[in-house]
Amino acid sequence: MSIRLMDFLMPARFGPGRVFTARGVNGTDGTLGMVLGEALAGAGPMLALLGDQAFVHDLPALANPRWRDVRGA
Repeated sequence: MSIRLMDFLMPARFGPGRVFTARGVNGTDGTLGMVLGEALAGAGPMLALLGDQAFVHDLPALANPRWRDVRGA
């Protein structure tokens, strides 16, 4: 639902956005790793929307030293 709301409420003045979604076995697998990969491959800052369970489940991904090159929230 959060992806649908973002698509509905995001002002058009920002231009077309790139939206990526991930769903693992339980919707938590590799979420932060996917965000890191997309942020490093993209040209601009990244905003990640994820729940507390997904964050805690993939917390070890934050140990990746490549995070220091990412601009985002």
